[in-house]
Amino acid sequence: MTTKEKKELFRKLNECRDEITKLKTTLNELDEQKENWFNKKEKHSDEIVALINKAKENKRKRDSLTKSVKTDKTQREKFNEETKKKISQLKESNKKKQELLRKHNIKEDPSRIKEEIEKLDLRIETDVMPFDREKELMKKIKDLKKKYEQSKEIRNICEKVFGASKEIDNLKGEARDIHRRIQSRAKKSKCILSLMPSAPRLSRPNEMNTSGKRRPSPLAHCILRRLMLISVSVTPVQIGSS
Repeated sequence: MTTKEKKELFRKLNECRDEITKLKTTLNELDEQKENWFNKKEKHSDEIVALINKAKENKRKRDSLTKSVKTDKTQREKFNEETKKKISQLKESNKKKQELLRKHNIKEDPSRIKEEIEKLDLRIETDVMPFDREKELMKKIKDLKKKYEQSKEIRNICEKVFGASKEIDNLKGEARDIHRRIQSRAKKSKCILSLMPSAPRLSRPNEMNTSGKRRPSPLAHCILRRLMLISVSVTPVQIGSS
């Protein structure tokens, strides 16, 4: 082998050594990048699990609130229907009361008629008066008692009217309380929805879309989809009318 051939051989050998050194350096850099991306993946995996668990917990809370609101709305509707029925009965009772008052020509409150009877009875028992005056008062008491007896049916209706009025007030109060409870739960549900977590943005290195921006990796797409499915599966809370 000539000297020239030896020199050429050594030159090529040095080139190969340089190439091997460069390849080793590149390989070490790639190993370091791979380790960095693995650590990022582990970190994001923990964040993703926490986000999904948080989303599921919020969904459970919203579903529970929605169920409670549905029950409250059913109960509120029941109270409203009962109130309408009682109001109808009250109107009918008042109508019947007016008809009886006209029929028996009663212009006084039955309770006042009773008071007048008791007052006259007391006067006859305690006052000293002429016989004619006593006889006159006795006749008046008799007439008042007759009128009072005729008002018996009216008194019964008055009691029904009074009772119905109290029931209507109670039913309206219950319906208002339920409506306030529905509003409160709907507000809490809306607050929970606003706190629903979003997925972290994960991108592969050097992966760009046509606009030059990084595209979310398949893992990010998967997480975004799961969080969206959890969010959209939550039944919206509607307050409705009181």
